[in-house]
Amino acid sequence: MAVHPVVLGGGRPLFADTAERLSLQVVGSRVLDGRVVVTQYV
Repeated sequence: MAVHPVVLGGGRPLFADTAERLSLQVVGSRVLDGRVVVTQYV
């Protein structure tokens, strides 16, 4: 999953069709070009 941070605004929900709560844990992350954060979940 890549996150592009913004100061204000909105976006499209990633899991909009899922009614149940997902239990995810971060197993890694890295920053690309000083702007984009790539995070790995399981």
